[in-house]
Amino acid sequence: KRDCECVNALQGAIVTSPELISAEQKKKLNLIIGKYIS
Repeated sequence: KRDCECVNALQGAIVTSPELISAEQKKKLNLIIGKYIS
């Protein structure tokens, strides 16, 4: 587990509403941004 802020670096970078992201794209990007779009 990381103690630095880098673990949440993408949190404010995703501006697209999760409802507008297709299921296919969510599946492709799940490992990278899954915790922010679920």
